[in-house]
Amino acid sequence: MVAEAGKRARAYRLELARGASGFGFLDGFENHFDVSLDERGRSGWDLSAGIALSDRDDRATTDDFFSFSYDESRAAADYTFRLDASHHLELSGDWRRRDFDGQEIRGCQARGTREDDLIGLGIALDRRLGSDWSAHASLRLEERDSTLQQFDYDREVIRLRLERIF
Repeated sequence: MVAEAGKRARAYRLELARGASGFGFLDGFENHFDVSLDERGRSGWDLSAGIALSDRDDRATTDDFFSFSYDESRAAADYTFRLDASHHLELSGDWRRRDFDGQEIRGCQARGTREDDLIGLGIALDRRLGSDWSAHASLRLEERDSTLQQFDYDREVIRLRLERIF
């Protein structure tokens, strides 16, 4: 979601989620409402903050309860360097806190309530390849600190994209 400089953006999204093989418990519908305040300066800085509510079909079996509904607070900043007319380099960082509804239960044992802090740092390079083509490469490092051990992890995400605008 992109907002005009200094403007508030609001969005509602309804999604059908399908889990991969062995992850059927991730299937369901998600209602997501988001409010964001975005400020993009002429210097290349982009600052944003927002809140979101995600209401998703939680899954209960005879022994387990999985909560996928959460409230989220977030703050982010990025800076874009214009290297030349065709190349842009972006550095970014963000923080999110997700507070999940309900008590997580596995094998009839209460595991506690779940709250995740997500911290991310990224670098991306964009290059125009003509009037309607562009290429994008990015590296993102993410740390998830969760109150429940099985949701606590780090990951690296590499993305390569070739894009044509019609």
